[in-house]
Amino acid sequence: MRLLQLVVLIHMLLLASCSLAEDVTPPPALATAQAVKPVASPTGVSPLPSTQATVEGQMSEPAEEPATTSQGETALGTIRGRVINGTTSELVTAGIEVHLIGIDGQTFAFNEASATDALGEFFFGNLEIVPDRIFGVYVDYQGVQYFSEGQRFSNDEGLLDLPLIVYEASPDTTTVHVDRLHLIFDFTVGGSVEVMEVWVLSNQGNQTVAPSDGLEGLEFILPSGFRELRFFNEMASERRFLLTDRGFYDRNPLRPIEGTELVFSFTLPYTRRLEFAQPMSYPVSATVILMPENGPEVQANGLQDLGVGDIGGVRQRTYDLGPISAGDALVLRLSGGPLASEGEVRQIGLIIGAVLFGAALIIGGAWWYRIRERDGAQEVAVGEVSSKREELLRAIADLDDSFEAGRVPEDEYRRRRQTLKQQIIELMREAHD
Repeated sequence: MRLLQLVVLIHMLLLASCSLAEDVTPPPALATAQAVKPVASPTGVSPLPSTQATVEGQMSEPAEEPATTSQGETALGTIRGRVINGTTSELVTAGIEVHLIGIDGQTFAFNEASATDALGEFFFGNLEIVPDRIFGVYVDYQGVQYFSEGQRFSNDEGLLDLPLIVYEASPDTTTVHVDRLHLIFDFTVGGSVEVMEVWVLSNQGNQTVAPSDGLEGLEFILPSGFRELRFFNEMASERRFLLTDRGFYDRNPLRPIEGTELVFSFTLPYTRRLEFAQPMSYPVSATVILMPENGPEVQANGLQDLGVGDIGGVRQRTYDLGPISAGDALVLRLSGGPLASEGEVRQIGLIIGAVLFGAALIIGGAWWYRIRERDGAQEVAVGEVSSKREELLRAIADLDDSFEAGRVPEDEYRRRRQTLKQQIIELMREAHD
């Protein structure tokens, strides 16, 4: 029960500051999310693996039979729309290819293509109306994909309007803003600290921020001496992140929307003292730090102690560091050792990575879940912990005990622990799907 409460509360913490109203991320069936392969780096970067199936692997026959009229004929519908340039407020030129997709459950039913006319309009006719089938359109404009809202045909209408907004692309990053930055410190492994960071990014301009040829994208600088960098995002592909000796570049386009989430973790050496300094490439509105109640002492200019709260039966202390200007650094001074009981420290370390990954899945799949919620479909369960997950958590706890007792070498311990954590993550992915 304590694990269940902790999962739910951390989900609430992360999702409370994220707006999903304008998310244009495609549903999970649209994504070909590949694992980030290990890349040689002076800091020993090792990305988180993923087993997300490719789009081709998810293709299957529609789950529902087409609707029929009172005369027994298959009901047919029409989808129309218009592509508008959100940067110039003008219609796009003729000849832009528009793709229509139909999704049954989590599988593709079909994918058709058409093109815009001189007025920027498109049209798809003679479409079988299948109960619960979701329709959406997308285009590739200046190298960036844009997706419409997903909709279903209603029982009494055979016409859907699916407007689509695209934006001009620019490598200019001056409109990038960090709405909220969370840092969660985990002292599970002696001699090091794992730092989980959750970035909620927004583009406050009217152009999509996208790298052009020869440019790397959004830069994220990490503290000196970081190791074991891992990404927890659903769409983390091999080409998305460019790793460097001081951090990484994110090559994903940042559209003019709010609530784009980036989640990653890294480790730093820790032997009772740490000067944590992380330069900020973009302005940050709010910085929140989560520490064990009896963890190391934290000092920083402008740091506000928000007090201790009970999270799943574990006492946690929250700090507010306020805004940070672009070009300045997030500077923390940690001293002392974590004094919480081994059970409390371990409990946080076991699930925090999987919880963050689950939050990224929710943000990344907002296109899909928003349709399900709007139409009164079954809601996504974010707090249900299966018996299999409990078994994996116990296996990790036993492994931690063996490592602390000196029965398992550190390299083997880290490898087995990461494997078990990945199994938990896959279970969460299945629950959200």
